[in-house]
Amino acid sequence: MPAKLNLFLFTVLMTTVLLTACSGQQATEVPEANSEPATTVDSTEATEAPIEETTAVHVTDEVPAENTEVTDTCDDGLRSIDTAYGPTCIPVTPERIIALNEGVMANLLALEVTPIGVLDYANRDFTQYLGDTTEEIASVGTPDGPSFEAMLALKPDLILGMDFDVDEEVMETLEQIAPTAISPKDSVDWRSNFLYAGETTGKLSEAEALLETTDMRLEAFRTAYVAHVPADKTIAIIRSRADSFNIYNKESFIAELTKEAGLRMPADFDELDGWNTLSLEAIPLLRSDKLFVMVRNEDEAGMFNDMSGDQLWQTLPAAQNDEVYLVNWSVWIAGWNIIGTNLAIDDFFFYLLGEEAPTPNPFSDLIIDGFGPQYDEERLAIE
Repeated sequence: MPAKLNLFLFTVLMTTVLLTACSGQQATEVPEANSEPATTVDSTEATEAPIEETTAVHVTDEVPAENTEVTDTCDDGLRSIDTAYGPTCIPVTPERIIALNEGVMANLLALEVTPIGVLDYANRDFTQYLGDTTEEIASVGTPDGPSFEAMLALKPDLILGMDFDVDEEVMETLEQIAPTAISPKDSVDWRSNFLYAGETTGKLSEAEALLETTDMRLEAFRTAYVAHVPADKTIAIIRSRADSFNIYNKESFIAELTKEAGLRMPADFDELDGWNTLSLEAIPLLRSDKLFVMVRNEDEAGMFNDMSGDQLWQTLPAAQNDEVYLVNWSVWIAGWNIIGTNLAIDDFFFYLLGEEAPTPNPFSDLIIDGFGPQYDEERLAIE
C-alpha cells in the first residue's frame, strides 16, 4: 500500500508549503516523511498485490467523452473531469504531469506526452521494454514509499494514477500538491485507462486511434488462431518465484487479454482462486498444450529450475512437446498499458502461430532494440 503521512507530518508539510508561497523559499525545503525519492528499492521485494489481486474486471466499450471545455464549476484555464474520487478540476492542457505508476507513464509516452516524474521500482522493471526512453523522467519515490517533497519540487500541474495507487489519506495529500486524477476504472481494464490518459491530456482522439489499431491487431490474431488451432488446445500461464509459483487463470491483465484473444485454459483452472501460491506438488495441474513461464529476475529463477528438473514436469504435455516458453514478466504481468498490450500481442503471434503480426507494433520506436520474444531466455540464468 502507498505510504501514509501521519497527521503531524501532513500538518508540517502543508504549513511549510504555505510559508514557502509567502516567503519565496524553494519548495524542496518542505520536510516530509520520505524526504528522498526511493530509487534503489530491491525489486524482488516490491509489492505487486495491486496487479495480481484485482478482484473486479470492468471491461467496457464505453468511450469517455472528450472534455476540453472550461466549465462553470472550474476556474479559468481548468476543466472538470470525473475521477475515482468524484469530479475535479484539471488544466485544460496539462504540461507537467506526475505518473503514479509505470503503466500510466507508458500510456502517456504512447500519446507523446512525457511526464516529469513517476513512482517506480528499482530499474523500472515494470517497463523494461522502454529502456532509456524514460531516463529523463524523475523518480518521485516508489508506489510503497512516495516522496511528496520530490513531487512538490517538480511543481506538477497534474498527478495521474489508477485505482490501486492511492487511498483517501494519500489522495488528500496529493490534492494539496496538484490537481489529481485517479481513473475510475479497474486497473485490469487497460482500454479505459488508456482512454482516460487521453482524456486528461486532451488527446482523446489520438488515444482512440491507437486503441483502434491495437484492437485490430488483437482481432487479427484471434481470427487466425481460431481458424488454425483446434478448439481443444489449451495454454497455461505461470509465474515462477523463489520457492513457489502462481497460475494466472483469472483476475489479471494477461488472463483477461488471453480470453479476448480466443485462448483457452484447462477446465481445472476454473476451480483455482485468481491469487494462488503453489508448490512443486501442484505441477500436474499444468496439463496444457503450451505453457508460458514468467520469471521476474534471477532470484526468482530458482523455482523454475526446480520445476523443470522434477520428474512430474516431464509428464506434462508442454514439456514433452517442447512447448514451454519463457516470456517477459514486465509484459505478461505488468503490461496493463497500451504499449505492454501490443508487446503481448506480438508474443501471441510468435509463440502460438509462429509468425509476425501482419500489422506492425505502433510503438516500435519506443521499445528498446532486441526486446521481444525470447528476450528473457538471454536475460535470465535459466538452466
